[in-house]
Amino acid sequence: MGNVTKIQSSERQYSNESLPTLNLSSAANELYKNEQIAPIEVSVDSSLRLKVLDQCGMACVFCHNEGTPVSSDNVGREASEFTSAGTSSRVSIYLSTNGADFVSGNVQPDIALQEAVRSIDNLVDIHEVHLTGGEPTLHPRLPEIVRQLTDDGHKVKMTSNGERFYTMAPALKEAGLSKVVFSIFGTTPEDLAAVQGGKFNNLKFAQLKLDALERSIVAAYENGIETSANIVMPSLDHAERIINIIDRFGDFCKIRILNSLDEGIESYEAVYEVLAMMGTKVQKVNMTAGASSMSVDYVLPDHKAVGFKQIRKSYLSEVCNDCVLKDNGCEEGFYGMRMYVDRMNQYRVGVCIQRMDLTRPLDLFMRSNLPEAIRANRSQEYDRIIETTQIERIL
Repeated sequence: MGNVTKIQSSERQYSNESLPTLNLSSAANELYKNEQIAPIEVSVDSSLRLKVLDQCGMACVFCHNEGTPVSSDNVGREASEFTSAGTSSRVSIYLSTNGADFVSGNVQPDIALQEAVRSIDNLVDIHEVHLTGGEPTLHPRLPEIVRQLTDDGHKVKMTSNGERFYTMAPALKEAGLSKVVFSIFGTTPEDLAAVQGGKFNNLKFAQLKLDALERSIVAAYENGIETSANIVMPSLDHAERIINIIDRFGDFCKIRILNSLDEGIESYEAVYEVLAMMGTKVQKVNMTAGASSMSVDYVLPDHKAVGFKQIRKSYLSEVCNDCVLKDNGCEEGFYGMRMYVDRMNQYRVGVCIQRMDLTRPLDLFMRSNLPEAIRANRSQEYDRIIETTQIERIL
């Protein structure tokens, strides 16, 4: 099996029965239909998300914090006492129901990290490590972490809110960082302040963060680091700000629009409408067997690249089939493996941020049936995608 398998338009099986019913303009509907017959590139998941620290310089009201409690608000607390309403003003939106029972610590570029990643790699085949937080660039040894992982043969990517990336861009490039994905939470100080909690809800703070984000996007581009930026589109009321972001940053990075699960079908329809407004054309669909993330590539008349990042129905049967959330409240399916380190420097592996009770110490994970289930799921999903070429989204 190669790294990427291409399914041409002529090989796809189109069926209206597999599509959700959308209320779209004629132009948006044509775009939507063209997506169903666009070429597909199928890869097999070989990634691990690694939370390098919990610290963050923002306080977004919708933050899932990789499923863990906000560390600074919960040090010294028992799991039964964890709170998502501490003095930091930050939140972890699933904490009250997800069964998290540990506070995350800081990953260090040491033998413990090397052995932990190698252990997972030996069992589940890991080619890519995606660094998350918190905000990874607040880790003073981030370039060393990147270097250690790349020296071990892994492609390293990261997610960032942009607040400090520009200060580290040259060092991260030299260390071997291959890609950064920026998260855009607002396009004006008013937008950004509106989704910040507590003391972070002010316009001066928001403007500083927006300025830093712009500097970081440009710094990534100037240092030759592959870059994309994600922005959520809740409704068509946000069309102007989406278009402005693409105009502003589209020459430096690929803008990926995300639909909002909270707004459901309305958000999904809005994305197609704004793509149609801009005159985009579908290029291809990107799917990863063994993980729920997918995206569709579009191109604008001026040749800027735009993506629509979505969540498809992809589940790990070993844990998802009997989960009460699967048909009522599951927001990301099986997104892939996540690794954490706790305050005792013990590594843990999880499979769902809404079910942190499934997260296990590394040695228990390795002795469980989950590694075999993950390997089997990748292979089975790959075969199913190649055979049916159909996509079911989580809306």
